[in-house]
Amino acid sequence: FRQGQAVRGLQKWEEAIIAFKDGRFRDPTSPDWEKEIEKTEAEWAKFDELLAEQRRKKREADMTTELNEATVVAEREALVAVAEQALRAGKSRKEAGELAAKGAELAKQRVHEMAMKKKAMMVEDDTEATQLTPYRIVNEDGTIHPKGFCHTDKGMYQMGMVVMNSEKPPSQQPWVEIRHPSKMSWTQGCAQIKLKVTLPESVKSAADVEVKTTSTSLRIGTVGDSDPVIEGEFDRKVDPHGENYAWWLIADETPPVLEMTIDKDAAEVYTTFSYGTLLWPRLFNDDVPLGEGLFEADLTDLPPHLLEKWRRDQARANRKSLDDRERRKHLTEEEIMEETSRNWNDEFAKHGIPQRFDTNEDKRIDNLRC
Repeated sequence: FRQGQAVRGLQKWEEAIIAFKDGRFRDPTSPDWEKEIEKTEAEWAKFDELLAEQRRKKREADMTTELNEATVVAEREALVAVAEQALRAGKSRKEAGELAAKGAELAKQRVHEMAMKKKAMMVEDDTEATQLTPYRIVNEDGTIHPKGFCHTDKGMYQMGMVVMNSEKPPSQQPWVEIRHPSKMSWTQGCAQIKLKVTLPESVKSAADVEVKTTSTSLRIGTVGDSDPVIEGEFDRKVDPHGENYAWWLIADETPPVLEMTIDKDAAEVYTTFSYGTLLWPRLFNDDVPLGEGLFEADLTDLPPHLLEKWRRDQARANRKSLDDRERRKHLTEEEIMEETSRNWNDEFAKHGIPQRFDTNEDKRIDNLRC
């Protein structure tokens, strides 16, 4: 009897019930055994309810923190992206600012909508999830990335817009955390892929690791173990003999981490018509495809002459944009609005964005329908 009470006080519910049942077997005439068993089961159920409530509150607190961080970043990125697009389309600074503000508000609404959907999909009884998610959008240090909240029903991030970086690498390029079969994360630029692979704690040096990379596959394992740590077929080809290919071990971390840089296939890099298309939708061919707009295009890892060519093309496009602005100075305000609306509608249609500005053609069609 005392043993059952003692282990129950330590919240070892199963052991307490076993002790009371053992006592009931030894002394079946006493009614106290049943009372103690029922009391233990009631306290156990109450304790489980308390844990479930604590898990629910923790998840809500974590989601609130992530939502606040994601909202700030989403608004900032939308402001910059929309303002740049508006200025390139010939809008004045005032008009670009107004459109940017609307874009930031839409981005904020989208982040909150996705957060509410995520909250609605939480397990009803708040038990710990037993099935791993196919991927997580994280920062390089493994913390949650704001873009993880910005995925739309059309399979896009941040309205599917890809930011081009030619002067310096992106300041907050996402990493994708997956398991294949063990835990790893990866990110990419236009010409390179970077990986971080979590290794078993038994690995002490690079001599304990086996790495095999071909143009179509990757296998990472440990010496003496036939089971791979990472194994998969790449979604596209890579160059295992590229000048940037390398891997190294960070044994000081617990567990140890292998970092790797792989060059993408040179033939694809040199023949592409748009550097945005060099961004892979997934690392391995059996991974879940990622939405357009998740990664920024890091052009700084391109071969120098290709990067210089892109800069010349951009300078030419900027000069054309300036010429268009000069031409618009001689147009009426109505003609400018008409041309701008048509240009924006073309961009919306190209990226599958369900948004459209009214044009004179739309008005004439509406009048005919009436």
